[in-house]
Amino acid sequence: MATSAVDVVLDKEGSTTSIAKFLEANTDLSTIKAKRDGAGGLFKWVGIAIFGWLLFSPALVLVPEMEEPAVVAVLWIVVGLLMISKAEYVHRGELWFICLCRGVIVDMPKTDAPKKWLCSVPVLLSIIFLGVYAVVSYVGLDPEFKFKDGTDALSVCLGVLGILFILLLAKGTVDVEGATGTLSLNLTLAYFNDRTMLAARGFNTVHLSQIVAFVNSRRTNRRPFSWDDVHALSHEEVKMSCGDKLVGGMKAVLFLKPKKDLDA
Repeated sequence: MATSAVDVVLDKEGSTTSIAKFLEANTDLSTIKAKRDGAGGLFKWVGIAIFGWLLFSPALVLVPEMEEPAVVAVLWIVVGLLMISKAEYVHRGELWFICLCRGVIVDMPKTDAPKKWLCSVPVLLSIIFLGVYAVVSYVGLDPEFKFKDGTDALSVCLGVLGILFILLLAKGTVDVEGATGTLSLNLTLAYFNDRTMLAARGFNTVHLSQIVAFVNSRRTNRRPFSWDDVHALSHEEVKMSCGDKLVGGMKAVLFLKPKKDLDA
Protein backbone atom coordinates (compact mmCIF):
# COMPACT_ATOMS: atom_id res chain seq x y z
CA MET A 1 0.00 0.00 0.00
CA ALA A 2 1.34 3.45 -0.93
CA THR A 3 2.28 5.76 1.94
CA SER A 4 0.78 9.25 1.83
CA ALA A 5 2.69 12.43 2.61
CA VAL A 6 0.61 12.86 5.75
CA ASP A 7 1.51 9.35 6.97
CA VAL A 8 5.19 10.13 6.47
CA VAL A 9 4.83 13.23 8.65
CA LEU A 10 3.02 11.22 11.32
CA ASP A 11 5.69 8.53 11.40
CA LYS A 12 8.56 11.01 11.36
CA GLU A 13 7.31 13.53 13.90
CA GLY A 14 5.43 11.43 16.42
CA SER A 15 3.50 13.24 19.15
CA THR A 16 3.97 14.08 22.82
CA THR A 17 0.33 15.10 23.26
CA SER A 18 -3.00 13.40 22.75
CA ILE A 19 -6.68 14.16 23.00
CA ALA A 20 -6.87 12.17 26.25
CA LYS A 21 -4.01 14.15 27.81
CA PHE A 22 -5.63 17.43 26.74
CA LEU A 23 -9.05 16.53 28.16
CA GLU A 24 -7.50 15.33 31.41
CA ALA A 25 -5.57 18.61 31.87
CA ASN A 26 -8.45 20.88 30.75
CA THR A 27 -11.69 19.86 32.38
CA ASP A 28 -13.74 23.07 31.98
CA LEU A 29 -14.11 23.86 28.27
CA SER A 30 -17.52 25.52 28.42
CA THR A 31 -16.28 29.08 27.81
CA ILE A 32 -13.92 28.25 24.95
CA LYS A 33 -16.56 26.04 23.33
CA ALA A 34 -19.00 28.95 23.44
CA LYS A 35 -16.40 31.09 21.65
CA ARG A 36 -15.89 28.28 19.14
CA ASP A 37 -19.60 27.99 18.41
CA GLY A 38 -19.83 31.78 18.07
CA ALA A 39 -17.01 31.81 15.52
CA GLY A 40 -18.94 29.31 13.41
CA GLY A 41 -22.41 30.74 13.90
CA LEU A 42 -24.67 33.20 12.11
CA PHE A 43 -22.42 36.22 12.57
CA LYS A 44 -19.73 34.53 10.49
CA TRP A 45 -21.98 34.84 7.46
CA VAL A 46 -23.16 38.32 8.46
CA GLY A 47 -19.54 39.49 8.45
CA ILE A 48 -18.94 37.94 5.03
CA ALA A 49 -22.14 39.56 3.68
CA ILE A 50 -21.14 43.01 4.98
CA PHE A 51 -17.69 42.62 3.44
CA GLY A 52 -19.31 41.69 0.12
CA TRP A 53 -21.67 44.67 0.18
CA LEU A 54 -18.81 47.06 0.87
CA LEU A 55 -17.07 45.65 -2.21
CA PHE A 56 -20.09 45.55 -4.50
CA SER A 57 -21.43 49.02 -3.72
CA PRO A 58 -18.59 51.03 -5.38
CA ALA A 59 -18.44 48.56 -8.27
CA LEU A 60 -22.17 48.84 -8.97
CA VAL A 61 -21.86 52.59 -9.50
CA LEU A 62 -19.40 52.06 -12.35
CA VAL A 63 -21.33 49.47 -14.34
CA PRO A 64 -23.78 51.88 -16.07
CA GLU A 65 -20.88 54.17 -17.03
CA MET A 66 -18.67 51.48 -18.58
CA GLU A 67 -19.10 50.49 -22.21
CA GLU A 68 -16.38 47.80 -22.22
CA PRO A 69 -17.94 44.62 -20.81
CA ALA A 70 -14.54 42.88 -20.64
CA VAL A 71 -13.20 45.42 -18.15
CA VAL A 72 -16.38 45.21 -16.10
CA ALA A 73 -16.05 41.42 -16.12
CA VAL A 74 -12.52 41.70 -14.72
CA LEU A 75 -13.84 43.93 -11.96
CA TRP A 76 -16.53 41.43 -11.02
CA ILE A 77 -14.05 38.54 -11.11
CA VAL A 78 -11.78 40.39 -8.68
CA VAL A 79 -14.74 41.13 -6.42
CA GLY A 80 -15.74 37.46 -6.51
CA LEU A 81 -12.23 36.29 -5.64
CA LEU A 82 -12.10 38.78 -2.77
CA MET A 83 -15.36 37.36 -1.44
CA ILE A 84 -13.98 33.82 -1.61
CA SER A 85 -10.79 34.97 0.13
CA LYS A 86 -12.82 36.60 2.90
CA ALA A 87 -14.83 33.40 3.39
CA GLU A 88 -11.61 31.36 3.46
CA TYR A 89 -9.99 33.46 6.18
CA VAL A 90 -13.16 33.50 8.26
CA HIS A 91 -13.23 29.70 8.08
CA ARG A 92 -9.56 29.57 9.06
CA GLY A 93 -10.51 31.47 12.19
CA GLU A 94 -13.31 28.99 12.85
CA LEU A 95 -10.88 26.10 12.26
CA TRP A 96 -8.51 27.60 14.85
CA PHE A 97 -11.24 27.50 17.50
CA ILE A 98 -12.39 23.99 16.53
CA CYS A 99 -8.87 22.63 16.87
CA LEU A 100 -8.08 24.63 20.02
CA CYS A 101 -10.99 22.93 21.79
CA ARG A 102 -9.32 19.60 21.01
CA GLY A 103 -5.85 20.67 22.12
CA VAL A 104 -4.40 21.68 18.75
CA ILE A 105 -3.10 25.20 18.12
CA VAL A 106 -3.30 25.89 14.39
CA ASP A 107 -0.21 27.78 13.27
CA MET A 108 -0.89 30.04 10.28
CA PRO A 109 1.30 32.20 8.01
CA LYS A 110 2.54 35.13 10.07
CA THR A 111 1.31 38.65 9.25
CA ASP A 112 3.12 40.58 11.97
CA ALA A 113 5.07 42.70 9.46
CA PRO A 114 3.88 44.68 6.38
CA LYS A 115 5.93 42.59 3.95
CA LYS A 116 4.12 39.47 5.21
CA TRP A 117 0.52 40.65 4.84
CA LEU A 118 1.15 42.81 1.77
CA CYS A 119 1.86 39.76 -0.40
CA SER A 120 -1.21 37.82 0.74
CA VAL A 121 -3.87 36.96 -1.84
CA PRO A 122 -6.69 39.19 -0.47
CA VAL A 123 -4.44 42.26 -0.18
CA LEU A 124 -3.07 41.75 -3.70
CA LEU A 125 -6.61 41.32 -4.99
CA SER A 126 -7.69 44.53 -3.25
CA ILE A 127 -4.82 46.40 -4.92
CA ILE A 128 -5.91 45.00 -8.30
CA PHE A 129 -9.48 46.04 -7.48
CA LEU A 130 -8.36 49.61 -6.77
CA GLY A 131 -6.35 49.67 -10.02
CA VAL A 132 -9.26 48.38 -12.13
CA TYR A 133 -11.62 50.79 -10.36
CA ALA A 134 -9.29 53.69 -11.23
CA VAL A 135 -9.07 52.64 -14.89
CA VAL A 136 -12.83 52.13 -15.24
CA SER A 137 -13.52 55.47 -13.53
CA TYR A 138 -11.15 57.34 -15.80
CA VAL A 139 -12.51 55.73 -18.96
CA GLY A 140 -15.99 56.77 -17.87
CA LEU A 141 -14.84 60.40 -17.54
CA ASP A 142 -12.54 60.52 -20.56
CA PRO A 143 -13.45 57.66 -22.94
CA GLU A 144 -11.40 59.12 -25.81
CA PHE A 145 -8.30 59.69 -23.65
CA LYS A 146 -7.90 63.32 -24.66
CA PHE A 147 -6.13 64.25 -21.39
CA LYS A 148 -7.24 67.87 -21.73
CA ASP A 149 -6.51 68.79 -18.12
CA GLY A 150 -5.93 67.14 -14.78
CA THR A 151 -9.52 67.44 -13.58
CA ASP A 152 -10.50 63.91 -14.60
CA ALA A 153 -7.36 62.40 -13.09
CA LEU A 154 -7.94 64.33 -9.87
CA SER A 155 -11.53 63.09 -9.71
CA VAL A 156 -10.33 59.50 -10.15
CA CYS A 157 -7.69 59.91 -7.43
CA LEU A 158 -10.28 61.28 -5.03
CA GLY A 159 -12.59 58.39 -5.91
CA VAL A 160 -9.85 55.85 -5.19
CA LEU A 161 -9.07 57.56 -1.89
CA GLY A 162 -12.72 57.20 -0.99
CA ILE A 163 -12.57 53.41 -1.29
CA LEU A 164 -9.13 52.81 0.23
CA PHE A 165 -11.01 51.22 3.12
CA ILE A 166 -11.18 48.12 0.89
CA LEU A 167 -7.43 47.75 1.31
CA LEU A 168 -7.85 48.05 5.08
CA LEU A 169 -10.64 45.47 5.00
CA ALA A 170 -8.39 43.04 3.14
CA LYS A 171 -5.52 43.71 5.54
CA GLY A 172 -7.79 43.13 8.52
CA THR A 173 -9.01 39.89 6.94
CA VAL A 174 -5.56 38.33 6.55
CA ASP A 175 -3.99 39.78 9.71
CA VAL A 176 -4.90 36.76 11.85
CA GLU A 177 -1.29 36.21 13.01
CA GLY A 178 -0.38 39.85 13.51
CA ALA A 179 0.36 41.53 16.82
CA THR A 180 -2.48 43.40 18.47
CA GLY A 181 -2.10 45.47 21.67
CA THR A 182 -0.71 42.35 23.31
CA LEU A 183 0.69 39.22 21.68
CA SER A 184 -1.66 36.55 20.44
CA LEU A 185 -1.18 32.97 21.59
CA ASN A 186 0.36 31.98 18.27
CA LEU A 187 2.81 34.89 18.20
CA THR A 188 3.81 34.23 21.80
CA LEU A 189 4.80 30.69 20.87
CA ALA A 190 6.58 31.94 17.75
CA TYR A 191 8.51 34.76 19.45
CA PHE A 192 9.68 32.45 22.24
CA ASN A 193 10.56 29.92 19.53
CA ASP A 194 8.95 27.21 21.63
CA ARG A 195 5.92 25.52 20.14
CA THR A 196 5.85 22.97 22.99
CA MET A 197 5.34 25.64 25.67
CA LEU A 198 1.83 24.36 26.42
CA ALA A 199 2.55 20.66 25.93
CA ALA A 200 2.15 20.05 29.67
CA ARG A 201 -1.47 21.18 29.28
CA GLY A 202 -1.96 18.81 26.36
CA PHE A 203 -1.61 21.37 23.54
CA ASN A 204 0.31 20.72 20.34
CA THR A 205 1.06 23.24 17.60
CA VAL A 206 0.25 22.14 14.04
CA HIS A 207 0.66 24.18 10.87
CA LEU A 208 -2.43 24.97 8.83
CA SER A 209 -0.91 23.38 5.72
CA GLN A 210 -0.45 20.09 7.61
CA ILE A 211 -4.12 20.05 8.61
CA VAL A 212 -5.24 20.77 5.04
CA ALA A 213 -3.01 17.94 3.76
CA PHE A 214 -4.37 15.64 6.48
CA VAL A 215 -7.97 16.46 5.53
CA ASN A 216 -7.24 15.86 1.84
CA SER A 217 -5.72 12.49 2.74
CA ARG A 218 -8.65 11.45 4.93
CA ARG A 219 -11.18 12.51 2.31
CA THR A 220 -9.38 10.24 -0.16
CA ASN A 221 -8.68 7.09 1.83
CA ARG A 222 -11.56 7.40 4.33
CA ARG A 223 -9.53 5.95 7.20
CA PRO A 224 -11.06 6.12 10.71
CA PHE A 225 -10.65 9.57 12.24
CA SER A 226 -9.01 10.33 15.57
CA TRP A 227 -7.94 13.65 17.06
CA ASP A 228 -4.73 11.88 18.08
CA ASP A 229 -3.85 11.83 14.38
CA VAL A 230 -4.20 15.61 14.30
CA HIS A 231 -2.07 15.92 17.45
CA ALA A 232 0.61 13.88 15.68
CA LEU A 233 0.93 16.32 12.78
CA SER A 234 3.96 18.59 12.45
CA HIS A 235 4.35 22.35 12.97
CA GLU A 236 6.45 22.50 9.81
CA GLU A 237 4.81 24.13 6.79
CA VAL A 238 4.25 22.01 3.68
CA LYS A 239 3.48 23.23 0.19
CA MET A 240 -0.19 23.90 -0.54
CA SER A 241 -1.77 23.88 -3.97
CA CYS A 242 -3.35 27.05 -5.35
CA GLY A 243 -6.78 25.57 -4.71
CA ASP A 244 -5.95 24.78 -1.09
CA LYS A 245 -4.60 28.30 -0.57
CA LEU A 246 -7.96 29.62 -1.74
CA VAL A 247 -10.38 27.19 -0.05
CA GLY A 248 -8.26 24.88 2.16
CA GLY A 249 -9.64 26.34 5.38
CA MET A 250 -13.21 25.86 4.21
CA LYS A 251 -12.53 22.21 3.33
CA ALA A 252 -10.90 21.63 6.72
CA VAL A 253 -13.87 23.12 8.59
CA LEU A 254 -16.33 21.07 6.54
CA PHE A 255 -14.44 17.90 7.46
CA LEU A 256 -13.60 18.62 11.12
CA LYS A 257 -16.73 20.49 12.31
CA PRO A 258 -18.86 17.32 12.67
CA LYS A 259 -16.01 15.86 14.78
CA LYS A 260 -15.48 18.93 16.99
CA ASP A 261 -16.65 17.23 20.20
CA LEU A 262 -15.15 13.78 19.71
CA ASP A 263 -13.14 12.60 22.71
CA ALA A 264 -10.97 10.21 20.72
